[in-house]
Amino acid sequence: HDAGDIEIDWLNRDGSFGGTRNVKAMQDVLLAAGFGYIFDHRWSVGASMKFISSKMAGYKSNSLMADAAILFRTTDDGISAALTVQNVGAKTIYMRDIYLPVSAKSGIAYTYRNYDLGDVTVELDLENSDEVFYLNSGLEFKYADVYAVRIGGSNIGKNVSFSTGFSCKYGAYNLDYALGKEGELGFTHRITAGFVFGRRGWFESAQKYLKMNYQDKAMYYLGKVKEGDPDKRQADRLIGEIIERNYDVNRHADS
Repeated sequence: HDAGDIEIDWLNRDGSFGGTRNVKAMQDVLLAAGFGYIFDHRWSVGASMKFISSKMAGYKSNSLMADAAILFRTTDDGISAALTVQNVGAKTIYMRDIYLPVSAKSGIAYTYRNYDLGDVTVELDLENSDEVFYLNSGLEFKYADVYAVRIGGSNIGKNVSFSTGFSCKYGAYNLDYALGKEGELGFTHRITAGFVFGRRGWFESAQKYLKMNYQDKAMYYLGKVKEGDPDKRQADRLIGEIIERNYDVNRHADS
């Protein structure tokens, strides 16, 4: 965020005019790094570190803070719930100590799956930040686990804001874009590019969906495995098992 430059006049110790200089009215730069770990399909955790450099009217400050989260999902991915804590250890200093508020957020989501038409997810979450409660809701449509469009809204007292966006995946790469309108900030654009490290989880996901007889979903993850996972021969074995199952079903149907 950059609010541009302003002119500031200063005085000498004797009170005489010292001169004029241009300084940043306000400028904020945010750098963040994070990681996540999946214990099994149901439980996941994540954490991130954020560094904020801020300038305001000739003053400068830096702040380092941390976020943490835990996620639970049912075996069929129908229901998920999460808890996050943000801005732990945050502090920004100008003329005096100004602490960024620590916030806690909890949410729940339900997904209706249709492997022909796509998935529809409805989500609701509640956030408490600096003793102010925020209510957020969203709706997402995802097709083939590759393309997605989203719309959402927030309610902070009498203030209501909306956002919309889309995302797409290609192999281990993903791209997200969001357009929102947030009070006095006006319209904001957010773009996120990501890369997934480690593909072994795809094979475990394929095994899970095959046990639930979700063969289309299992085949999707097996295709991911064959793109470069070390378990390629195991993937071929599962693909053969799915083909054999379908052959037996069709043979019984014909007879």
